Amino acid sequence: MPVTGANSSTYDCPSINETTTFRRCARRTGCSTWDGESNDCTVTINCNTCNNLTSGGTIGSNQSGCSGFDAAPFTNEVSPSGGSGALEIIWMYWNASTNWNMTVINGATGLSYDPGVITEDTYFRRCARRQGCSNYDGESNDLFIDITGSCSNVTYGGTIGSAQTGCVGYDPSAFLNVNSPSGGSGTIEYMWLYKNASTGWVYQTISGANSSTYDSPALSETTTFRRCARRSCCSTWPGESNEITVTINCIPCNNLTSGGTIGYNQSGCTGFDAAEIVNVTSPSGGSGNLEIIWMYWNASTGWNMTQVSGATGLSYDPGFITEDTYFRRCARREGCSSYVGESNDVFIDITECCNATIDDVVIYNIGSGTSTSLVNGAEYNTFSLPANWNIEAIVSGSTAESVVFDWSGSYTSDNTQNAYPFRSPDDNSPINLGPGTYTLTVNLYSQDDAAGMLCDQEVYNFTIQTCSIFVNAGEDRQLCGNETITNLYCNW
Repeated sequence: MPVTGANSSTYDCPSINETTTFRRCARRTGCSTWDGESNDCTVTINCNTCNNLTSGGTIGSNQSGCSGFDAAPFTNEVSPSGGSGALEIIWMYWNASTNWNMTVINGATGLSYDPGVITEDTYFRRCARRQGCSNYDGESNDLFIDITGSCSNVTYGGTIGSAQTGCVGYDPSAFLNVNSPSGGSGTIEYMWLYKNASTGWVYQTISGANSSTYDSPALSETTTFRRCARRSCCSTWPGESNEITVTINCIPCNNLTSGGTIGYNQSGCTGFDAAEIVNVTSPSGGSGNLEIIWMYWNASTGWNMTQVSGATGLSYDPGFITEDTYFRRCARREGCSSYVGESNDVFIDITECCNATIDDVVIYNIGSGTSTSLVNGAEYNTFSLPANWNIEAIVSGSTAESVVFDWSGSYTSDNTQNAYPFRSPDDNSPINLGPGTYTLTVNLYSQDDAAGMLCDQEVYNFTIQTCSIFVNAGEDRQLCGNETITNLYCNW
């Protein structure tokens, strides 16, 4: 409405008792319309005086999760306090999407706040003031929602063990983690499933079973189990293990009282073909069919007992043994879970020994590939030896691993050969010794580089000479007619 008498560029308003808005209008003389409208100016009448907060209180709590994390509601731990008047509250958030600038959350006016699904690292703060105040002096602590990553799931579910059998009420042994799940990245999370006739053979989740192993309670029916795995931040469980079944049958357990005895201890060289470990005394006691397994342990198993696959008889042929090894037979009655019938232990002692000999030492003709035996004590002349030759040791046996040629006399050297043919100085390298006196010691070892045991040794002494011809025809004389030279000899 027009203000009566207000016709200058300024206006001094009298006292008012309600909020009132003013506007100035202007026109030129000669004009009928007031086209010159100013901005609005409001005088707010507010009977509340500001007595603001002195503490913003506290909120809780920090959280973390994967992208798409449904955060729990922020709770009011300590309310804002101080001052007087009704509380007025807003909530602020900031993250990379807001360029880390604080932004008011529309509609968030309570002491608590549910942020819902969060996809990136985000901070939150509650701000409060008293009614009649313009500033939100009551600032709480900041809360941080930490978004840790995205899904990189497993590609292999691993394996679990093992199948078991028992009667109604059977409490199976814990199912073990044989091979862990692999692939992807992040913490592995587990879930276990079971199915049986009562579930219509449809898998059901086992509540609280969230580790790599699971210890089932006693069972009254045949039940199959499976472990499922996923990585943190993933929603699906692609890491499915094998299935294992606990079979419940009606055969009661009446187990063995004696495991019997087996025989006998043996010993041999590496690669020893051990004789069959025989049943000396059969397991006894209890009733029902016998069920047998065999166990072995050695350095290769870390001295941990390991089951022999497929060995289920009273006797067992271990075959070739390459290291010290122990064996034990374990037995139980059908319907029982424990192999209480343990035999004595049998020990296969593998010792280092030689199975190798030097059969001959020969002069090897490199040019023709032929050879002749080197003779101990022989005298050779240079023209009877090949143009290019060396020395070869002919050996046999399973432990013939290295040969050492040790020369002394007119030629001093030694060389070790680790592979057939064993030749000095080397395979096709000539030695071509000249005139002199020689001693050759040939040593055969059970391991490379002259290690292990000395299996055989041969020593050869021989000489090599040149040929000198001396002619003694008596007195110097002239030969006539049919006369001949006599007493002609060769001195080697």
